[in-house]
Amino acid sequence: AKAYWQRSEEAKMQNFLTLLCGFTFSSLGTAVSSFSLSLWVLQRTQSSLDFSLVLLAAAVPVLLVSPLLGRLADKFDRLKLMAVCTGLCIAVNLSLLLLFLSNTITLPALILLSALLSAAAGLNGLAFLSLVPELVGNTGLAKAQSWRSITAATISVLVPVLGGILML
Repeated sequence: AKAYWQRSEEAKMQNFLTLLCGFTFSSLGTAVSSFSLSLWVLQRTQSSLDFSLVLLAAAVPVLLVSPLLGRLADKFDRLKLMAVCTGLCIAVNLSLLLLFLSNTITLPALILLSALLSAAAGLNGLAFLSLVPELVGNTGLAKAQSWRSITAATISVLVPVLGGILML
């Protein structure tokens, strides 16, 4: 078998697109969860303060720990890190589901889980972005970044639509 760096540009791009597809679905699910949680809080409590707290819990962790997350993304195997982060996002979402189904959700638990979801998704994103040059090499980098930009824009459009549908 050929070493990864000896594979054709087409094979490298195919590997990247496969990973991008999985990353996109993971990111979309996490973003829809965060958006829907904040809408749910606003709908249930009618409190703009509670709504803002949930939004802040989703935004602040990434801002505060990005330098630390960047070091982690550089220090560990990025694919394994992405797998762990995706698993953590799934676990948090399942925890939220169980709390909702059992009708035991509280605002502090929601804020804590939103922050954890945000931090895991942030680290996942950093690991993915730092992995792109390794996956596609210098010649495929512009094309890969174009694909990444398209998916990011698509997620930005889909999140409020899907989040709104979930709230019906």
